[in-house]
Amino acid sequence: MIFIFLIAFFTGFLSKLTDLIEEHKMNLPLIVSRISGIIYGILIAYVISVSSELSALWIAVVISTIITKKIDSLGHYLGILSMLISLIFFGITEINYYFLILFLAASIAEEIINNKIVDAGKIKNKLLNELMKLRPLLEITAFIVSFISGLWIIWFGLLSFDLGYILIDKIKTKFNL
Repeated sequence: MIFIFLIAFFTGFLSKLTDLIEEHKMNLPLIVSRISGIIYGILIAYVISVSSELSALWIAVVISTIITKKIDSLGHYLGILSMLISLIFFGITEINYYFLILFLAASIAEEIINNKIVDAGKIKNKLLNELMKLRPLLEITAFIVSFISGLWIIWFGLLSFDLGYILIDKIKTKFNL
């Protein structure tokens, strides 16, 4: 199980690294984002192929990022392509379709809220605005699902992903990359 959490951590780290290089001009060569995109795609496919508990969450997040047009750079296109190709070889484990629909709804709602409300500066309350920047909807949903189902790997898997995602952002800021 710890291995899955490490995979989730590195998936978050590499997906945000790809984003930072491609869209936020992190001071690294573009080839790094292309390679990190390919690797995170393979890691996503691996999780989808081996973890029936996390497969619905991972698939929902991928679908929501495609629907909301967050996949918008070559590094991310390569991530999705490498995920799809890897799934052909790895296969897909069992998927809980109820969880898939729930996570998909939460993930799409979070993307819409972030794009249309938070990023647009429409929340005037500073504390609420800062809370919403953390994008808590999917995490709250995963926590509730984990609490009700007893499948804590779901919430801890998402938490691991988020820690990797946040860490690379902090590294970029701290070292002014």
